[in-house]
Amino acid sequence: IQLTDEERLSGKTKPETIQGILKYFHRDGFVVLENAIDEHLVDRLYNRMVQDNAVYVKKPQMRWNQGVDTGNTSQIPPLTPDWLHRDFYANPHMIRVVENILGPRPELRFINSNVAVPGGTGRQAVHSDVHHAYPEIPFGLVMNIYLQDSDKSNGITEVWCGTHNCAARKDQQISLERGWIKKSYLQERAKVKRPVQPKVQKGSICFRDLRLWHAGMPNKSDHHRIMLAIDYFAQWYQCPMKTKLPLAMKETIEREWEGISTEGVEWVDGDLNSLD
Repeated sequence: IQLTDEERLSGKTKPETIQGILKYFHRDGFVVLENAIDEHLVDRLYNRMVQDNAVYVKKPQMRWNQGVDTGNTSQIPPLTPDWLHRDFYANPHMIRVVENILGPRPELRFINSNVAVPGGTGRQAVHSDVHHAYPEIPFGLVMNIYLQDSDKSNGITEVWCGTHNCAARKDQQISLERGWIKKSYLQERAKVKRPVQPKVQKGSICFRDLRLWHAGMPNKSDHHRIMLAIDYFAQWYQCPMKTKLPLAMKETIEREWEGISTEGVEWVDGDLNSLD
């Protein structure tokens, strides 16, 4: 779905835009809103996070998601006040959609990113991000925001559209300890709808149901592929997760990040180094 320049600059989302997003989200469990964030903001954050990655990969706590061959790691974006721009974390167009899916004042409870470094050779197993008992309706969303144009060449995530409600969790997943999907279910689902690695423009917001099957893919380009991962949950779900944000931003966030609940935020006094 394409957000018009008028919508982006005014901050007002047309009803037909919201309707289009909801239509495809409920059908596929995944939808992309293009032209959602100013390119200058996106480029600035991308350059900072590439610099941070050079430091982060040397940290003792750093780990590769599903092995070093994937070249895929989780890296928290900078959380100091000058980097916490509303357009990434509580984008007004994004929140209007989330409200229509999860209900009023969705709870911000997770801020992270997924970085695919250049030279990856391995892919992740197809999995769902939730491997516990969960409702049969949307209860949590992850907003993936790509900080560069992304496609198959630089490791955009493989998504299996429509798998957010295609089978019971206890049947589709290999075990209760991980969200990996059984081979037999992958084979049967591929007959209905094959997975895709879409082309996504930088500054787009991808809305993904947490139940959707997906897999990280190797980045075969010469540049980092970075996507933010921001999770919102319905209030009625009573999610226990917490995300850390600086106490110095509490007043600003609660005043300017309209439409969200900060019930899931742990406010931290003093410096908050996202790489530690």
